[in-house]
Parts: sequence; structure tokens; C-alpha cells
Amino acid sequence: MHQEIVAMRQETADRFDTMRQENAAAHVETRSHFIATAERLERRFELLAEAVQLVDEHQHAAANALDEKIDRLVGETQGLIKYAYDDLNRRVLVLEGSAGTKK
Repeated sequence: MHQEIVAMRQETADRFDTMRQENAAAHVETRSHFIATAERLERRFELLAEAVQLVDEHQHAAANALDEKIDRLVGETQGLIKYAYDDLNRRVLVLEGSAGTKK
């Protein structure tokens, strides 16, 4: 009976050793896959950062173009309004002058 217990203990120890070796091999393989995946993700993040930077540059260029266009159109509109008010003022003065001469 003692012999059977010793044999079972040895068998259990052997199985644990085998399991430890398999676990160590699986750990190495898992780490290798993890490293490869991390490197791919890092490259994708770099590409994403570049894309975001390009979009940001295009957005700034578009915003600057719009600002310039708005400034130009505001200037033109103010010029037209000034011209219209000056013309209206001239007409009113003419009408007031002719109304004063008719009295």
C-alpha cells in the first residue's frame, strides 16, 4: 500500500511538472502574440495620429479661407451700405433743398 501511495505521488508530481512545462511554453507563445499585436496596434495609432494631424491642418486651412472670405464680404457689404446711405442722404438733401425752394 505504501508503494502505491509513493507511485501516485510520483505520478502526480510528474503530471504537475508536465503541466508546468506546457504552461511555460504557452506563456512564451502568448507573450509573443501579445508583443506582435501590441506592435501592430502601435503602428495603427501612429497612422491614426498622422491622419488626425492632416485633418486638423485641412480644417485650419478651410477655417482661414472662410475667415478671409467673411472679412472680404463684410468689407464689401459695409461699403455698399455706406454707398447706399450716402446716396440716400444726398437724395434727402436734394429733396429738402427743393422743398425749401418751393415754399
